[in-house]
Amino acid sequence: MKDNLENIFKNLENQFDINEPNIGHFNRFEAKLNSTNKKDSFKLYKLVSLIAVAASIILYIGIWVGSSFNSSGLELSSVSPKMNETENYFITTIQKEIQLIEKEKNSSNKQLIDDSFAQLKKLEKQYNLLEIDLKENKSDPRIIYAMIANYQQRITVLQSLIQQLKDVKQLKTQTHEKYI
Repeated sequence: MKDNLENIFKNLENQFDINEPNIGHFNRFEAKLNSTNKKDSFKLYKLVSLIAVAASIILYIGIWVGSSFNSSGLELSSVSPKMNETENYFITTIQKEIQLIEKEKNSSNKQLIDDSFAQLKKLEKQYNLLEIDLKENKSDPRIIYAMIANYQQRITVLQSLIQQLKDVKQLKTQTHEKYI
C-alpha cells in the first residue's frame, strides 16, 4: 500500500497547482459571500413569513368550516344525569371485558377475537348514527332505548366471545390431558 501511494505521488509529481492566489483574493471572496447571503437570506425570510401567514389563514378557515359543518351527534350522557351514569356503566364494562379478552389473545384464537371485534365495529357505527338521530330528536325515547340496546348488544358480543375463549381453552386442556 505504501508503495502504491509513493507511485501515485511520483506519477503526479510536477502536476500539482502550487501557485498562490492574488493578494486580497480571500477578502474579495468573503465580501462577495457576505453581500449575497444578506440579500438572499432577507428574501428567504420574506418568503417564509408570507407562507406562514398564508398557512395560518388556511388553518383558521379549515377550523371554522369544520366546526360549522360538524355532523356528530349527541351522546347518551347529554340527555340526563341518569343516562350519563348508564353510559359510564356500559363503557366501563365494555372496556374491562376488552382488556380481559386482550389478555387471552394468542395466535390460535386471533381469528375468533378479530371477528368479534369486527362485530363491535359495526355496532359502534350504528351507535354513531343513533347519536346523530339523538341530536335531531333529543326527546325521542326510542332513540335512547336503541342506544342502550346497542351497548347491551356490545356487551353480549363480548361475553359470548369470553365464553367461547373459555370453551376453546378448556377443550385444549382436555385434549392435551388425553394424550399425556
